[in-house]
Amino acid sequence: MRAGSVTAQGWDVVVVGSGLAGLATAIAARLLGLDCLLVEKAAMVGGGTAISSGLLWIGDNHLNAAAGGGDSPEAVRAYLRYVGADGLDPARMEAFAAEAPGALRFFEAAGLPFRLSPRLDHYGMAPGATAGGRPVELPAIDLAELGEWADRVLRPSGPLYRLGGQEAVALGGPNRKATWDAAEEVARANPGLCGAGAGLVAWMLRAALRHGVEIRTGVGAERLVVTDGRVAGIVTRDGETLGRAERRGAGKRRL
Repeated sequence: MRAGSVTAQGWDVVVVGSGLAGLATAIAARLLGLDCLLVEKAAMVGGGTAISSGLLWIGDNHLNAAAGGGDSPEAVRAYLRYVGADGLDPARMEAFAAEAPGALRFFEAAGLPFRLSPRLDHYGMAPGATAGGRPVELPAIDLAELGEWADRVLRPSGPLYRLGGQEAVALGGPNRKATWDAAEEVARANPGLCGAGAGLVAWMLRAALRHGVEIRTGVGAERLVVTDGRVAGIVTRDGETLGRAERRGAGKRRL
């Protein structure tokens, strides 16, 4: 499509960025019955999430409860208030604490096999800290499950991303030679295996594709299209307009 053109197709939701937040938003949109386009300016999917540990911190979650762990909403909030200190936004903290457990269930239902991580709360001395049960992760995934997208997940250098968090911790963590040796062995035996942050991205990408999210890489967003005070789409760096959410409208612009 030539620069400066306007797409004939509209989407209910246009998501910019293919890190965890973008992929999660796109999956949720599709599960709620909305047409969704996700654009990523890079050639690869994943952004900063792909080079992270891939851990999610979710207090008072059902996986911990099923494993016999103890937690409470009060302890979760006490821990977050301590960690957030003077930079904490109380409203956002409350929203996160209240909604994160339900979000975990939501994305499990979307086909993401979350499991507990053996890692502990970082600040063990904090009020409300626990000795585990809050960090969750996904196991390593074979990128072959992504089909033609298998080579389009951003991966960090080195072999450690081949391992899931449980496996790395069982070997003593990333600073032990045994962990590196095991990761290199996995890389030789199964070069498509992908864990940690890259694995999280791969799992999310798999779910997004299976639920019908349209994904375009190499598409950078230049600015928002705002109609009557509401966001109706984006203009790309090539001058293409994507969106025009006529059927359902779009969210209000947040300045």
